[in-house]
This record gives sequence, C-alpha cells and structure tokens, in this order.
Amino acid sequence: ADGADTGDEPAADATDDGAYALTDTVAYDNDVEISLSKFSRGVSNDYASPENTPYAKFTIKVVNNSGKTFDATSLTVSCAYGDEGKESDSIFDDGLDGTPDTSVLAGRSLSFTWGCELPKKEKYLQIEVAPDFDSETSIFAGQVK
Repeated sequence: ADGADTGDEPAADATDDGAYALTDTVAYDNDVEISLSKFSRGVSNDYASPENTPYAKFTIKVVNNSGKTFDATSLTVSCAYGDEGKESDSIFDDGLDGTPDTSVLAGRSLSFTWGCELPKKEKYLQIEVAPDFDSETSIFAGQVK
C-alpha cells in the first residue's frame, strides 16, 4: 500500500442505511443545525396524550448559524420504532409540549424536549426532523437503552 486513501474508511457515525446516528449533528442547507441528546425512557401519565404510554424522550437542540431569524414553529418531528418501522405517536405530557412557539435569533440556539412512543421491548428508534418546509428531512436512528 502506498498510503493512498482507498475510500474504505466509513464516514464518522454514518450507518449503511443513510441515517444519522441518534447523537449526530446535522447541518441543513439553511444553515440551521439540529442535534439530539439526553435520551431516556418514561411512561406518560393519565392526563397525557396518549396516556399511560411508554416513550423515549430526548432533547432537540436547534442552532441558528444563518444570518437571519429562524422560525422554529415550522420544525417537524416524527418517529417510528422497531424493525418493522411502526409509526410512533408523539407524546404530549408534562414537559413535553411539542414544537416551540418561538423564533431563534441569528447566532442563537434553542433546546426543547420531545417524546416519542417506544414500547418497553423495543430499542430501535427512528426520528425524522426537518427545520422547515423548504429543507429536506434528516433521519436519525439507533438503539435507545
């Protein structure tokens, strides 16, 4: 070998299916970056929607690197779980209020907590996030302990 790059090196944290790892940071064309962190499990309470449902919750951080205000109300999040890709309900409960009702000023960031239905026996979670209607959707996927 002459030390030439053979292209066999896998991209950092990239998976074979084109999804990002759950903890990757994705930079979108509009210069907004989105990352997921702080994964944990819980069960929604009696007053939640849906109620008494096992879920995974995580923090979504939006960093606005564009030169203009970003409207975070246009952000979309959807989830699926399991090898069969069953659609996962979003969980609305104490501290899980859905997408933000605010804008992110240029150069600033915003974090909020999201919940997706995840049955106790399931570990594989796929999370699709788009910052707005003009941006492509990124897929984060991996195992939740």
